Amino acid sequence: MKRKIRCRPLPMPPVFAWGDTTVNWSRDVDEYMAIRSYNRMCDLLRRRQRRR
Repeated sequence: MKRKIRCRPLPMPPVFAWGDTTVNWSRDVDEYMAIRSYNRMCDLLRRRQRRR
């Protein structure tokens, strides 16, 4: 049984100002990194499925 994992790359959040030191800033960074790693994972999965 082949499980097909479908995932669209999420849009990247707008680039945040690195000089900003508010609480929102760290949350933005977290979201940005999470989306980046998610998109990279999706990319790898998609490539692996294409090879089969």
